[in-house]
Amino acid sequence: MDAVGNTDWIQKVANGGLHIMRRGDVDPDMTRAAREQRSAWRLDNLAEWRRGLEELGHYDPEYPYDIGHDYDWDWTTDPEYTSDGAHFSEYDNGGAYYPSDLRRTAVPLYMCDTGRDRLGNRVEWQPWIYFGEAMAVSLNLLTRQGTPKNMVSPGLVVLPPVFERPSAIADRPDMDRIFRIDMGDPAPELVFECLSPTTAEWKLNGKMRLYAALGIKEYLVYDPGGMCAPGSPARLLAYRLKDGVYRAIKADPELSAPACPAFASAVFGTHIRMQPWARHQNEGLSDLRSRFQWHDPARGFWRDPETDKRIRHEREVLEGYAEEWIKNYLKGKVKIWTLMSIDLLHVFLENALTPSIREQVAAVWQEKGPPPAVVDRIRTVQRTPEEWHAQLLGAVGNWEGDAAPETDKRIRFQQEVRTEAVIAVLHVFLDKELNSNIRDRVAAVWRQEGAPANAIDRMLAVRRTPGEWHSLLLELVAS
Repeated sequence: MDAVGNTDWIQKVANGGLHIMRRGDVDPDMTRAAREQRSAWRLDNLAEWRRGLEELGHYDPEYPYDIGHDYDWDWTTDPEYTSDGAHFSEYDNGGAYYPSDLRRTAVPLYMCDTGRDRLGNRVEWQPWIYFGEAMAVSLNLLTRQGTPKNMVSPGLVVLPPVFERPSAIADRPDMDRIFRIDMGDPAPELVFECLSPTTAEWKLNGKMRLYAALGIKEYLVYDPGGMCAPGSPARLLAYRLKDGVYRAIKADPELSAPACPAFASAVFGTHIRMQPWARHQNEGLSDLRSRFQWHDPARGFWRDPETDKRIRHEREVLEGYAEEWIKNYLKGKVKIWTLMSIDLLHVFLENALTPSIREQVAAVWQEKGPPPAVVDRIRTVQRTPEEWHAQLLGAVGNWEGDAAPETDKRIRFQQEVRTEAVIAVLHVFLDKELNSNIRDRVAAVWRQEGAPANAIDRMLAVRRTPGEWHSLLLELVAS
């Protein structure tokens, strides 16, 4: 049965047989009455139950096993039991199976990569955190048999600097993911949890009280939709500890987007957000990437590993695009520069000049090369088409002037061509983000003072935050 691999299905051993469960199927062994019956048996037969646990391949002698949950050979109903050998299975009170939501584990897993880009290896996925039994008792965190539940496994934590591992080490071994607050280890600075149907109340109530008691500065909770309340939207909830109680952090209206609030996090030292889901059904792991992001004020956009990868690719393409123009022009091979200039001529002047005039200009440029400041000249003709001859043909062949010494002419020529290449990218790349007046203004400054060395990075940032064009494109240009 090939559907077994789908996340809507689960294999379960019960009553000596293999059962295949899928979304909505009812398992009579997992109704509330059946679970209560097993819990009662376990309570009356603790020693036999314990011996059965010890025979499991994933048995942990320190874990506070709860008779209210099932622990089988490869599955459990205990959400805190994160052994590699047993996956978490959820059922409603009628025994209907809740399929495992990939977001419950994948969101914090990919969030870990994003967090480490910002904070280093202090960010850890699904650690085991032990705290004092006295605290568990005081908070009434007890198993069904009355044992203090003194261990939790959050989806993700930000650890204090003392726990940071060298950057060369990508992941911690399992023993390095155990943190003993009961033995003097400091508590995490931030905890993240993802809600599921049977854990929402526990994470929004019991765990919230526990994390507050442990002094954890910030608590992030993600509702993938319908967990906080029926029909609740997918959203990130953020809390900060104040006077021993978590208070909701208000979203920043300047950086928030519809269905995507942004919160100022003291632990991350910047704003953070969770992007809304593009789809809610049959999501593969690749669809779960790049959702949690942190804001990079220096670069002017939201960051995560996938966005950084895409930006690096865009920058490489654009830099290669501009550098190819420059390289070929400086070598006297004007073909690429000429072809690009002719492309711009046809794109920007399609409605201003007839095809015959554009072809006439293109023919001259093919023979002698385009004029200096060709992009500005094309933009001028957009506004005043009657000047096309003077602007597009009058200065052809006059790049080098006639009076400067040869060395000065060559240096000036290189600078002018480099600037023109970057300005061409500005007009093409930011055509939709900035109006022509703003682009012309930037181009004028760059011609006078020189384009910034990281102009491509700045343009990439403007694509994401057009409102910051002035600071990104004009401020500190000389530097």
